[in-house]
Amino acid sequence: MYNVFYTADTLTDDNGDDIDAVDFDVSVFANVHRFIWMSDLKILGADFGANIIIPLISTDIEVKAKGGPTLTDDSKFSLGDICLEPFMLSWHGPQYDAAAGLGVYFPVGEYDKNEPASPGKDMWTGMFTLGGTLYFDAERSWSASILGRYETHSEQGDRDVTYGDDLHFEWAWPKHSTSSGMLVWLVIPSGR
Repeated sequence: MYNVFYTADTLTDDNGDDIDAVDFDVSVFANVHRFIWMSDLKILGADFGANIIIPLISTDIEVKAKGGPTLTDDSKFSLGDICLEPFMLSWHGPQYDAAAGLGVYFPVGEYDKNEPASPGKDMWTGMFTLGGTLYFDAERSWSASILGRYETHSEQGDRDVTYGDDLHFEWAWPKHSTSSGMLVWLVIPSGR
């Protein structure tokens, strides 16, 4: 299970400058359940598996004109779009782990083009995942990881818009220590 909290109170233009004409406040909490199944089947020397991701999303967004009326005020808690990854491969060696997968996001989350807090996106998304971890010592205490995802989207039904493809990465440089009976992780994450 993943828990993600995001908040923002600044709206910027294309140059990264604050837009002073509006007061902007958004917060999102996602409680994401991921169920993974691994089989005994080997494909290309890799373990074969599948997973499903089921997000529950709470969004609160408010946009006001400076000194004026509220332009948007919307809150929603509901099921988001579900991701099914029916084809997942993972390789494991003494100094590495690697993974690849093919998945699809199903547009089952509630969506309304007039409600910006809608948890669904009203579009299908295909996803290809490739990543790995390299261990720098025999104890696997130091490592570097990167996971890339390429996503392509269908037309968004209610708006007749097709968004561009996404390519994003998550990475970490962790140190794992159990010498004192404690587990310590130093991670530098990055996402899209």
